[in-house]
Amino acid sequence: MIVYPEVAEPLAGWLSDRLGADVAIADLKRHAEGFSWQTYTLTASWEESGAARSQGYAVRREPEDGLLAPYDVEAQYRIHRAVLDHSDVPMPDLFWLETDPGVLGMPFYVMERMEGVVPVQWRGKDPEIFPTDEARREIGLDFVDVLARIHAIDVDAAGLRDLGPETDPEAAVRREIDFWESFYEDNFLLEVPLLRFIAGWLRRNIATSGRIGLVHGDYRIGNFMLGADRRINAVFDWELAHVGDPVEDLGWLCLRAWRFGNDALAVGG
Repeated sequence: MIVYPEVAEPLAGWLSDRLGADVAIADLKRHAEGFSWQTYTLTASWEESGAARSQGYAVRREPEDGLLAPYDVEAQYRIHRAVLDHSDVPMPDLFWLETDPGVLGMPFYVMERMEGVVPVQWRGKDPEIFPTDEARREIGLDFVDVLARIHAIDVDAAGLRDLGPETDPEAAVRREIDFWESFYEDNFLLEVPLLRFIAGWLRRNIATSGRIGLVHGDYRIGNFMLGADRRINAVFDWELAHVGDPVEDLGWLCLRAWRFGNDALAVGG
């Protein structure tokens, strides 16, 4: 029985064109850790010069709609490539970008399938992921170290300056407030006065770290993978990445909301 035939069949043909051989797909799985993009992993097998070949791939498919629509697969692919090429942040390798929605119904890109486990909020007490307090602490230290490497990326050298043209941190913060207030204006179904109050409060109380850098925008538990050595081997979900004040990521990862009622998850979920 083929799982997800609406994905497996067209993707097998698409990969066959890229690899120049008849490709068979196995182990196709859809992953539910993310809240928007569809992620599939698979094993592709084919013959090359009489020898059997196989490769694990991960497919990131743009959603038809969602909380942060419209989405931009080309922008996320470009950010992924820039981080790969201009840092030592652990990232899956990239293979192809497909902007034609005719293959899987929406654009997608293909990257290396990483092996490991994605810690998520609802598994915050899972002994396989967090067997001891010391293991939890080690993951936390690695989590912060990787974030520091993200913030150290030279956005000009990486070609990402268009994600935030300001060189003044306060101007960058104001742009973010404007963006989210506009997002609310364009999408709300029911007026929430508290949100308007918050936007005004933020403008009156702007605080910055005094620097500009690459902000992941959604750096938390659920958006990274641990490898067999229990170190972070991949950071995912860059759709909210922008150039701004890196302290944004610190505020985001400390939100109580990411704890899902589990106070053991003090930082980043």
